[in-house]
Amino acid sequence: MFELATGLSINYHKTTFLPIGISDAAAHELGAIFGTTVSSFPQTYLGLPLSPHKLSVNDCLPLISSCDGYLSGWRASLLNRAGRLTLSTSVLSSIPLHYISAINVPKTVIKAIDRRRRAFFWTGDEVCHGSKCLVAWDNVQASKENGGLGVKDLELQNRCLLMKFINKLFSNEQASWKDWLLPDAASFDTLAAGSHSYLWRIINDELNTFRSITYVIVNNGLSTSFWFDQWLPDGPLYITHAALFSHTTRPNVSVQCVFQNGFDLRLRPRLTNAASNQLDSLTVCLQGINLGDGLDTRLLKLNGQAIHCSGNLRRS
Repeated sequence: MFELATGLSINYHKTTFLPIGISDAAAHELGAIFGTTVSSFPQTYLGLPLSPHKLSVNDCLPLISSCDGYLSGWRASLLNRAGRLTLSTSVLSSIPLHYISAINVPKTVIKAIDRRRRAFFWTGDEVCHGSKCLVAWDNVQASKENGGLGVKDLELQNRCLLMKFINKLFSNEQASWKDWLLPDAASFDTLAAGSHSYLWRIINDELNTFRSITYVIVNNGLSTSFWFDQWLPDGPLYITHAALFSHTTRPNVSVQCVFQNGFDLRLRPRLTNAASNQLDSLTVCLQGINLGDGLDTRLLKLNGQAIHCSGNLRRS
């Protein structure tokens, strides 16, 4: 019916059947019904390896092969070191961008690319002995302002680019995957079934770093963590009120949940003297706070200034 209505038909010569969680006999039977061949994961989708399981180093070999393809076509012996640096920073450092923007690339793969970048830069050969390197590679990857050559640190860049998922999660834009991953509007107090997904592991790995570089202007308090986000001038409460935080039974509770029932921190009984003193000081500090109806605003702290995260996190 779809083909008759649109004129678009499936090309079965380019189509494969990928079974998940069924027997081989059932897979071949269904493949025969569809008229396609039965394949297996990982599969290449939009240039990336697609798999329901954790990606291995072998799944990322096409990325390493892409680097080798460029290196084999360059006449490194005819280039000076400045020319090799330009190719290293503009080409070799850009080839992995598609991968590191979407998946957590194994460190072994990043080290393999670094070996090729380092060897090409210092000698122009495929391999490079340590005696040929004038300075440590970490110094080469430092910014020019800090005395380096500005070669991208791919592992650090991978982490920064994956933070865009956290930025999107906290943004005010509507997306169905947010409800699937976290029904409680990013307070992380109630996790859904999606909390065991690959995407959640990426978010969870970089969440503390993201919170350390952002500041929240609270409105309704729904997407702001009471303890871990910086929404008060002195810093996150789990640091400034560590003794009191050790008594909480809901560390991931949102600001809204704390205030909606008359300032309920869900604390264990029998507070220590230090925790009692911190509770008194916190109560006085929060007396004048009234939540609104609007959405919380998250700002990025950059060089002592706060800027909106939307559209700026990736470049930073």
